[in-house]
Amino acid sequence: MQIVYGGAFNPPTKAHLDVYYFLHHKVSIEKFIYLPVGKAYEKDALEDDTHRFNMLKRMVSGLSDVEISNMELNDETYLGTYESLRRLKESDKRMAFIIGADHLKTLSKWKHSDKLLNEFECLVLNRDGKPLDEWIEQDAYLSKHKARIHVFSDFKVDVSSSEFRNTLNENLVVPSVFNYIREHGLYGMKKEG
Repeated sequence: MQIVYGGAFNPPTKAHLDVYYFLHHKVSIEKFIYLPVGKAYEKDALEDDTHRFNMLKRMVSGLSDVEISNMELNDETYLGTYESLRRLKESDKRMAFIIGADHLKTLSKWKHSDKLLNEFECLVLNRDGKPLDEWIEQDAYLSKHKARIHVFSDFKVDVSSSEFRNTLNENLVVPSVFNYIREHGLYGMKKEG
């Protein structure tokens, strides 16, 4: 299976890497694709696309089944998850995308949401222990697609990019990413040299 992990990765943290390792123990992965959003997504305080791409490259260095796609970084407008997955998909491969449990309730409002779950699988990381199976059963949209939604309730990592941006705590990112941030003076950190 090909797995696509989209997000801002602003910056990529140890949690983003832990997702890769966690899912390797849960599903058969042929290729794991990190898909950073571009400026067209219009997310507040988004670091430059090139820096986020380079930090991801440093974070996954040495992982042979990982790819970082710059597709959304090159898009003029934000096309949505469905269009990105459709463009990334290899014809005969199963493909799934990853979301956090907090995005499950709004999934029906995503662009082309029915096509998204008709054609792709959704891997949900439930790190807060929310009763997701109940939500899925009680929600008309989610229950219609429940065979395509796979919940993993044992992912227990509490690290976020915003926490790093607020604290600049080097323990929240891998050393190569922290060094990159320091070298380039990102997130308000004093530039080295």
